[in-house]
Amino acid sequence: MIPQEIVLELFAYVAFALNIQAIDVNSLPEVKPTTPMEMAQVMCSEIPEKDKSECFQKTSRTVAAYVPSTNKLYYNAQVLKPGSNLIHRSFLIHEATHFFQGQFVTGSCEELKQREIQAYTVQDKYLQENGLKGNFAGNFVDKFKCNEN
Repeated sequence: MIPQEIVLELFAYVAFALNIQAIDVNSLPEVKPTTPMEMAQVMCSEIPEKDKSECFQKTSRTVAAYVPSTNKLYYNAQVLKPGSNLIHRSFLIHEATHFFQGQFVTGSCEELKQREIQAYTVQDKYLQENGLKGNFAGNFVDKFKCNEN
């Protein structure tokens, strides 16, 4: 379990990075430690039954996710220790960015790409400001391609 003061610091950091002037702490998502199976079940809950197997496969390696329908930020407690590890904490920074973006699950590939770039950029900045190297944004841009016609 991650201490509440760290959770508040993470959301405050992201709000500042995104130039958000004020946040209602009562509207912040719950940060919930979970297992990979529980996280996949939540992330795939709104997927049609015929596509659930593929969804479970894709989400099996997910370490953190903000799920708008539950207003919860889930993290894989078997992998991440955000209470004591800044790199692990940075994954929550990334997902907290999606909370402030509204994390729309629809939109063009290019819109999704821009939201991800912003989240990875905030994550990288957090790592760099804490003396760690971060290049998630650069790696993402190099690998993510939109094939829209």
